[in-house]
Amino acid sequence: MLFYSVSTRVSQMTSSQPKATTGEVQAEQIRLLYNHFTYMSLANVPSMVIFGYMISGGVDIGIIYAWICLIFSSVALRLRLTSAFRRTQPGLDQMPYWGKRAVRSTFLSGLAWAIIPPLATFSSQGLFLAVVFLLSIMVTIFLGPGSTYKPAYFSFSIPILGSVGLTFLLYIREYWYIGIAVMMGLTILLHLSRLQEKTLIESIRIRFEKEELLEELKKQKRQAEQANIAKSKFLAAASHDLRQPLHALGLYLDTLQTQLNTKRQEELVDKMGIATAALNDLFQSLLDISKLDAGIVEPAIIDCPINEIYKRLEVRFTPMAKAKNLEISFNSGDDVVVTDPLLLERILDNLIGNAIRYTNSGKITVAAVKDKDSVQVAVADTGPGIPVHEQENIFKEFYQLHNPERDRTKGLGLGLSIVSRLCALLSHPLKLESEPKRGTKFTLSLPPGNPANIAKAPQQNVRPGWDIKGSNILVIDDEAEIRDAMRQLLSNWGCNPVCVDSADEAKAAVLSGLKPDLIIADYRLRESQTGVDAIRTIIEALRTKVPGILITGDTAPERLQEAARSGFKLLHKPVNPGQLRMVVNVLLA
Repeated sequence: MLFYSVSTRVSQMTSSQPKATTGEVQAEQIRLLYNHFTYMSLANVPSMVIFGYMISGGVDIGIIYAWICLIFSSVALRLRLTSAFRRTQPGLDQMPYWGKRAVRSTFLSGLAWAIIPPLATFSSQGLFLAVVFLLSIMVTIFLGPGSTYKPAYFSFSIPILGSVGLTFLLYIREYWYIGIAVMMGLTILLHLSRLQEKTLIESIRIRFEKEELLEELKKQKRQAEQANIAKSKFLAAASHDLRQPLHALGLYLDTLQTQLNTKRQEELVDKMGIATAALNDLFQSLLDISKLDAGIVEPAIIDCPINEIYKRLEVRFTPMAKAKNLEISFNSGDDVVVTDPLLLERILDNLIGNAIRYTNSGKITVAAVKDKDSVQVAVADTGPGIPVHEQENIFKEFYQLHNPERDRTKGLGLGLSIVSRLCALLSHPLKLESEPKRGTKFTLSLPPGNPANIAKAPQQNVRPGWDIKGSNILVIDDEAEIRDAMRQLLSNWGCNPVCVDSADEAKAAVLSGLKPDLIIADYRLRESQTGVDAIRTIIEALRTKVPGILITGDTAPERLQEAARSGFKLLHKPVNPGQLRMVVNVLLA
């Protein structure tokens, strides 16, 4: 039959493509056809009424009723077929079978409509031409939805227009040329159907390729995210393990400095301190990034005068600039901004430090200029500049443009990554302007503040003359070298340290009569215990509140969040002994 041969030719036309792809494309065509079937079938009902009325004057009413029943049957068949298709949701291997059923139903519908031209010859000539015109429009309208699967359009249009052409050629011979024109029009419509189906097939293939590409991108994204999670876990674990000995080394160095006898010993200890400080800077930068990613940094937004921040920065960076024969200027004015002053200072600290580090001659300008609705804080230099194609890369971790040899004196490649995160946290837009050999300018946009809202610095409630000498300090750490280093450091400060390796041992010491003035605990202890658990256990045993310090080497975001929620003072390994001494002084005051 015609529609089977057409279907076969369609298969041959696409046989040069991979079978799986051809099957998927054909299945999609058939799905689209079934999606159109409902409204295509229902459109037959008003058409049937119009045509029935047009030919009723010259055709026996019984014949018209029989024809109406035939149209209704074809419509019901297609609706039932569409319902069964949607209910069944056939797989790829079943789609050719459903395609054949669709072609049969459209062929039967075409045959039903093909009866109209011969019947219309019994009416007036004008009415016959109107019927032919309307049938031609029907076939043309069906070109769009029917061409989603070409065999379906062929099986519908060929019987109808074939009947029209043959009616002219056989029954109305004086207009035989119209019959030829109809046949030529049919040929054109079939050709357009081929072209439309070809276009549809290409669009389906492109869509499948896009979906496959999107799926591949999603897969790669998942792999990248898993790799990033694995990297973060490895970094957190490795960071903790590396921080332990570095923490102990810092404590030992501080103790050792009070026991030096010769200038040579002092020089060696100073060099050890420089190397330790470099490692400490690296870990501190990693910790800053982890804290920002963990979301535990909560900005304290206030109205603050920017000149106070600039004064501190000027004191810190002017000697560094002079050491490189660079001119540096700070122009703050009297502007007040709404920000977290500590975090803003950290941003500017990184930007100015980078400017000095990479500028070999010329000047550094740090300025604040009030704009319409903002205060523009800018750091500009006369350094080597940054090419446009590298300007996004410089905000990545460990990425450095002018440091292929990884010279530590040129930084670690983490400063701008921290700057980017802090700017996002504070909602301060950051703009970069730079050209090679013409310097670089970073500009922050800050909301202007109200001078009347500037808060006075809080007074520290420290008891005068308080001395930590003689204080009982309980240290809980499962690392023997850390306990030993803490014992020596605290003893050197005149304290009475009691160092234990677990919460149980600490509780036993308390029950034996120890009354600590302060508890210092490592956050990660043995047997999945935490320093938070250990400090709370001791407080419960003492039945009195005791200040606590948590010391952690973890950089994992979830660990940092847990520690931050504890309410105890949190310090990060490697702890600077001076910082520890200051915190101990404040907590014991």
